[in-house]
Order: sequence, then structure tokens, then C-alpha cells
Amino acid sequence: MVAHGNDLLMVRSADGGGERGWSVPSAPVRGGETMVEAVVRAVRSLTGLDALCGAFLGWYEVLPAESDRGTTRRGTPHEVVACFRAVSLEPDEPTPGSGAIEARWMAAWDVSELPLADGLAELLAEHGFIDTLA
Repeated sequence: MVAHGNDLLMVRSADGGGERGWSVPSAPVRGGETMVEAVVRAVRSLTGLDALCGAFLGWYEVLPAESDRGTTRRGTPHEVVACFRAVSLEPDEPTPGSGAIEARWMAAWDVSELPLADGLAELLAEHGFIDTLA
């Protein structure tokens, strides 16, 4: 999760689907890579921006689509996303990279209105980045 003032760095992924397409930059950890390295790589590859990884904030789950649950065919996986605070070294305008349709800085009050990945709104609200309705 990258913040700059009241703005959060958000991406809409190519595989996120219409309902849950917006999230913070994230990527699977590769073999031999630390989680910190994965955070830096995810921000750079999805937005073109360099960042430093900070403290661990928490995790959230992205569940497979209802039609994929309980099946053996390869569908949307159940993902557990570890979320870290990160600092952008250059708060320039992001450029969508590989796997991203859009990448942009968004005011925190606008982020709470987006269709976000499962569990992300709760995590961001828990840490005071956005307000949500209880």
C-alpha cells in the first residue's frame, strides 16, 4: 500500500474482473524472493514507480468467484495477500505496467467508493487510510 499525502496508489488489474478490479499493487512472491523484494517489484511492474517497502500492515483474502468454488478445474485462485506500507520514491503519475489496465493516485475518499478486492476495504479502514460505512 503506497500513500502520498491523502492519495493512495491504486491499480486495476487485467485479471481482476469488473466487480473486484481495483487494488493496491500486489504480486505473487517468486521463488528465492523475499516479501519485501516482491513489494518493490509489484509497485515497479504495475505502476512504473520505484518504492521502498515499509512495515507489514496485515493481510486480506481474495476468494475465487462463486462459479469456481469447489471445482477441480483451474479458475481464479484463493489468494492471501500480505499488505505492506510502502513509500514512493517519486510521486509522479504512474504508468500501467504488465498486468494492469489502470494505475493512478486516488484520493482516499474516492478509494472507499471503488469496487475493491475482497477484504481490502476493511484492511485500509482498519489502518485509517479510508473510511467505510459500518
